[in-house]
Amino acid sequence: MKASAKNVQSESDMKGKPIPADGFHHVTIIHVNDSRVKKDGSVFPYTVVEFEVLAGSVPGQEDKTVSQFYALGQNGEETAEYCEKVSRLCLAAGILKPGEEKDVDLSDLENAQVVIKSQSYEKKDKTIGCGLADYGLGVWGVGHPEVASVPKNSEAIRLWREANGPPAGGNGQSGNGSDEI
Repeated sequence: MKASAKNVQSESDMKGKPIPADGFHHVTIIHVNDSRVKKDGSVFPYTVVEFEVLAGSVPGQEDKTVSQFYALGQNGEETAEYCEKVSRLCLAAGILKPGEEKDVDLSDLENAQVVIKSQSYEKKDKTIGCGLADYGLGVWGVGHPEVASVPKNSEAIRLWREANGPPAGGNGQSGNGSDEI
């Protein structure tokens, strides 16, 4: 590992990845960790989804990240609340269609684009974190009418469409870029 303290005066200047201001953001899902196991083999009762801001209601937030921890039960089991929140994310990302029930591989969420409502919070160590608002339910498909006024990165949407074909669903409410953007 190459350590670096470049451009900092003290350890207090190192605060981790920059998080966006609270607001609505067009994002891409850059990573999903659904291992549910820590390095020591113990249970990690979360699925962690990392989002990177592409555009949004607050200018200048591009490239900042939001990490959402979707809580599982104590022993790593999927609770009804966990399933509802992750199902909403899957629906918004277009890997689940309205009225559908199926097993999904959460790694399929990677590279999908959605709109999120971010909210900052104070962590146990007194640093500031950022996650999805509305208890993890602050996520919509890029073309959903409720987020139509949120600025989007049209070039990112175009590139996604070129790489992945037509958007899932086509109902204008979920998926990676309906024609109603």
